[in-house]
Amino acid sequence: MSPNPAPTQAGGPSRSGLWRAAAGVALAVLLLAALAFWRGPASTLADLRAAAARRDGAALAQLTDVNALQHSLGRVLLQQMGASLPDEKDNPTKFLGQFIIAGALATPLAHALTTPEGMAMLLDGQIAPRRDPAAGAASGDTAARTRIRFSDLSTARATVDTPGGNGALVLVLHREGLRWRWVGVELPPVDASSSR
Repeated sequence: MSPNPAPTQAGGPSRSGLWRAAAGVALAVLLLAALAFWRGPASTLADLRAAAARRDGAALAQLTDVNALQHSLGRVLLQQMGASLPDEKDNPTKFLGQFIIAGALATPLAHALTTPEGMAMLLDGQIAPRRDPAAGAASGDTAARTRIRFSDLSTARATVDTPGGNGALVLVLHREGLRWRWVGVELPPVDASSSR
C-alpha cells in the first residue's frame, strides 16, 4: 500500500498565501503613504489657495501655523526694512532709533499679511517682501507658479514665481505626520543669472 498523502487544511488558504496577501496589503499601504507624502505640499498649497480665494479663515487656520508664519514674516520684513535704512555710521543712536521704528512697523504688517486677504496675496505672489521691487507680479496677472523642493523629510519649500520667472517669495511647509502646514516665508536666494 502506498502511504497516505499528508492531510491538507480543508477550506482554508495556505500559510504562504496568507503571507503573500499580507505583504500585498502592506505594500499598497506603503505606496499610498508615499504618494500622500510626496503629493502633500502641492495639495496643501492648492487647498491654501482655494481657502484664501473663499476668504475662509477657519480652513486657512487648519492649514497654517499662524504664530510661526507671523514670526517668520516679521523677521523677513524687519530684515528688509533694516537693509533699506540709511547708513548712519557716524550716528549709531539715530540708526538704533530707526531700527526700533522698523521693528514696531514689522509686527502689525506681519499680522495684516496673515489675514485671509494677505495670505491670498502672498500665495499668489502679488505682494511679497522682495529684494528687487521690479520683480513684482504684473498688474492683472495673478497666475502664480510654484516650484517645490524638499529640504528634508519634514520640510518643503515652494518658490512662488512672478510672471517674469523670478522667485518672489519662498513658502515654507512643515510636515506633521502625513499632514503639511504652512509655517513660514523666506526670501529666495540671489541668483546671479537673474541679475544680468
